Amino acid sequence: MRTTITLATLLIIFSFLGNSTSAQNQSDKNILLEYRFDGNGDEQSNSRFNLKINDDQKKMLFSWVSGKDGKQNTALEFKGNAPGFKPGINISPASMPEITFTAWVYGCPKGYLFGTTLPPNTASKITSRYLFFSGDNVSTGFMIYNDRAKQVNATYLHSADLPEDQWNFVALVINAKDSSLSLYAGEEYYQEKSGKDILKVFHTSKGGNLIIGNSDNLSSFNKFTGKVDEIRIYNKALTAAELTAISGITYTNVWERLDREDFIKRILLFALIIFYIVSIIYMIVIVFKEKKYKVVSDQEFALFVTESKSSTDISATNELAEKYMNDVFESWPVTEQQGENVFRAPSKRKHFKETYEALEKSRNLKPSEKHIIERMNELGELYNKLSKRRFYGNKALVVAALILPLIYFFVERNNMHSTMLNGLLVMLLPNVAYVLSSFAPTYVVANRGGKINKLFGGLFAVILGAGATVLATEYYTKTTWSDGSKTTEYDTSSNMVTLIIGLILLLAALILSMVLVGLSAIISFFRNYVFYF
Repeated sequence: MRTTITLATLLIIFSFLGNSTSAQNQSDKNILLEYRFDGNGDEQSNSRFNLKINDDQKKMLFSWVSGKDGKQNTALEFKGNAPGFKPGINISPASMPEITFTAWVYGCPKGYLFGTTLPPNTASKITSRYLFFSGDNVSTGFMIYNDRAKQVNATYLHSADLPEDQWNFVALVINAKDSSLSLYAGEEYYQEKSGKDILKVFHTSKGGNLIIGNSDNLSSFNKFTGKVDEIRIYNKALTAAELTAISGITYTNVWERLDREDFIKRILLFALIIFYIVSIIYMIVIVFKEKKYKVVSDQEFALFVTESKSSTDISATNELAEKYMNDVFESWPVTEQQGENVFRAPSKRKHFKETYEALEKSRNLKPSEKHIIERMNELGELYNKLSKRRFYGNKALVVAALILPLIYFFVERNNMHSTMLNGLLVMLLPNVAYVLSSFAPTYVVANRGGKINKLFGGLFAVILGAGATVLATEYYTKTTWSDGSKTTEYDTSSNMVTLIIGLILLLAALILSMVLVGLSAIISFFRNYVFYF
């Protein structure tokens, strides 16, 4: 039995290796160009396409470095000054409908690794046959049909951030026959998607030759900067299995991860909306149901006195009512002491619960002595004063957080449908929750330093103030002439820049106010209605 399992396992392994080798051998037949950069720029199959690499240190164009195998002089580093290599290969869709670019790059370089002599905006179309590195990712451009505008528009496909300090395999697969384009980076491949459909890519019919390390367009930041190893170009649109055989990387469709992340985000957003709705309802209930001490009136006291005349043990009743109040008063922390006079005040949630219970017990005993009633009313009024809720939020933050939703409403009010209205209500939920949650008992606020409100309010004020300051700044030159006359010339370009920066800062402050309101609503809810701290 054990021998059978072992043989089966070996068969599976050999089958997998055989499939991988077969896939790689099949793709090798379609290699158009291959540069291994083993200390030279030789093309492996045709010396006509050899690259002349000038590694003179004075010219700062290239240098030889360790490749992905760790061996010296097995990879080429572009210094960002080289104009690029032009092997003379026409990679236009008409002459090469299928093409695959592959390479190993170190970390995330900069500029075009693969480009074309076709300017990207010729005839209002961009070439889809390039790989461009910027920031921490790799991207490519292409044309798609915009169904709403009924025209073809340019768009771009970006990968996730590439890992640093390691060799990364990248590939671009294009097939003009079925209008497909796939970008491979990391362990994922990317395709432009609309809903559940993969979008068709439109290819320019104009020709263009391959450039390695640059591309012809209007930007001056095209030249490739970074380390590269094993460049291959195929005259076939390789499959994911073939690229796995070449790179040893198993690829997954990025949309699987994005759809999963989108689902999680939707769940979290739904949970947040439910939280705001439930918390708003809970706070409203709490506000209306919070217990207030009702002062014993003279009429009620007179009724107590009348009823006490029929009591057989009114003295013990009065003593017990007074004991309830004295005990609860002694449980309060001392706030001040002047000689024999001790001043106390409740400071915690439990103090108020115990105080209310003690006052109600005393009231239910119907004491008949005036000083006991006065003591009950004194403690009750202090209880009401310190437990009363007041608004302690930031009013400026509330107003600022309402501006964008209101602008959205007035701009779209004529086109408002149920989905847009629901979105507007969702935008307003945090504001409503913040206003309600900012009503805190006086005793709770008295025990705080107000650091959170000051932090949030200060952060908002800094950005808002910066934006207002920039908007108020004007650039001009005053000139006094020989005849004593004066002229003022305004620097229109500088004033326009400051206007744009100021508006951006103001917009950032408004967006930040909405975020801070939502965050503050959650914090204040737990502080003022749940844990009372």
